[in-house]
Amino acid sequence: MPPCLGRVIKKYGDCDKAYQTFMEESTKCTPPLEASELATIWHSAQRFYARLSQQDGYISPEVYNDPSCYKPGDYSDVGQAEVLAKYFSGELRYSLPPISSDIPTITGRNPNRVHKLWLMSLPEGS
Repeated sequence: MPPCLGRVIKKYGDCDKAYQTFMEESTKCTPPLEASELATIWHSAQRFYARLSQQDGYISPEVYNDPSCYKPGDYSDVGQAEVLAKYFSGELRYSLPPISSDIPTITGRNPNRVHKLWLMSLPEGS
């Protein structure tokens, strides 16, 4: 199986678009391949895709190539944060940096809060 066919079938799956792309690429062969050879190569690619799609963790081309999956409903900070939380909430962790006594801080009004806000000192004259 030609390497370009492996990329095409992984990207599109076993579908008409993959087959059309394969046929377009096959016109670049010198000397041209016979129809029976092309059919054999395509069937080999289909068998490869069938094995590939059975692997654990496989993501189908329809899901992988979906351009809207990470696109927020609105491009505000909140919209982008919602998308981030939807897809990566299990992988992200928020933690506060350690607070040392030489960094000026403001304690929140709620005495039950255990965190403090960092204050960034601006250079004089700013």
